[in-house]
Amino acid sequence: MVDFINYDKRFLSYLCTDIKHKSMKEMTDKQRAARKLASDYSRYLFDQENLVERILERKWQELSSYIEELIDKKIQERTTNEQHH
Repeated sequence: MVDFINYDKRFLSYLCTDIKHKSMKEMTDKQRAARKLASDYSRYLFDQENLVERILERKWQELSSYIEELIDKKIQERTTNEQHH
């Protein structure tokens, strides 16, 4: 989240100011900005989640045939070793 706040510092002041000395309109502006920050951050997290999911899916597709080959090889080695003993 630190990266996200640093990326969009214009909202940081809305989250770190003293509420006691602000008017009702400023409070509403702060609340709107805080909601926007939360909404933007949630969207950012969903985008990151989708990106990771796509990367994992691509890697799985690349590695699945290799993993299957390794499993087949290990099975073959084990059956060969069992036949010799």
